Amino acid sequence: DPGRHHPSHLDTITLEMNAGNCPRSHQLSLDELDLAALLTTLFADQQALIAAWQGGQRGSWGAIAAQAIVATSQRVGRKLTASERRLVWQQTWAWLIATRDD
Repeated sequence: DPGRHHPSHLDTITLEMNAGNCPRSHQLSLDELDLAALLTTLFADQQALIAAWQGGQRGSWGAIAAQAIVATSQRVGRKLTASERRLVWQQTWAWLIATRDD
């Protein structure tokens, strides 16, 4: 199922943050985050979703973009600003283009 979430290393990070193991003083800015590495980890086990996007399946870009926003927000420990969301979408698109099968 392309939209189904599969556990990853990011889930461990998220669980630690949600459990209070990541104090607010350790929240990250997007400048401190290696977004390409986060995307690579996030989508490593999402090949069906990536293939759906490559095949032009309706809704696949939205699913990818949403997962990237949620994962980034969880990783930095806060809600993203509008400009940060646009940056994540832009970086996600660039990552997809760079990693697609030609």
